[in-house]
Amino acid sequence: MELFVCKELRQTEHTENQFILGVQTSFSHFSPKGLFCLSVSGRAYRLIEDQLSWTEAQSYCRAQYLDLATVDDQEQLNLLINVTQRNPPLGHVWTGLYDDMDSWRWSLQKEGYYDGGLDQFRLWDVGFPTNYKNVFRCGVTLNNGKWKNDHCDSTRPFICYSGKKNVAAGLESF
Repeated sequence: MELFVCKELRQTEHTENQFILGVQTSFSHFSPKGLFCLSVSGRAYRLIEDQLSWTEAQSYCRAQYLDLATVDDQEQLNLLINVTQRNPPLGHVWTGLYDDMDSWRWSLQKEGYYDGGLDQFRLWDVGFPTNYKNVFRCGVTLNNGKWKNDHCDSTRPFICYSGKKNVAAGLESF
């Protein structure tokens, strides 16, 4: 059983001081509002409430973390359910699941990120996935934890994660 520690984050401005070539440099940046959860095994999840398309969310997660969230098993899904069932609930939330025309895959699947079948967990809602005109190719998590596919250009909140393997450098977006 994996244990998680979660903390609600508000959008804040941070000022950081760094020394670059011996010169102190100050800069400000914003941390987005959301929920941050860290697992004992080292995987961290971050709910980003800003609404982006699936591809924009993937690019954001790859730049700031590792990728859009993947779900290996029911325990990890339970954590994501707790994150998305906040008050008020967020509705549909992007994950790293997408249809690559052959089958449904996680965003990092082709890059060899997964070991021993960890990429096979699925929990589709009744009647999903659909294949309406081949346009609903990106996966969302519903408030009940089940999944459905949606149009990738829809804008939604999303969940990023960072894992133990650092393979995100140089990855292409979907």
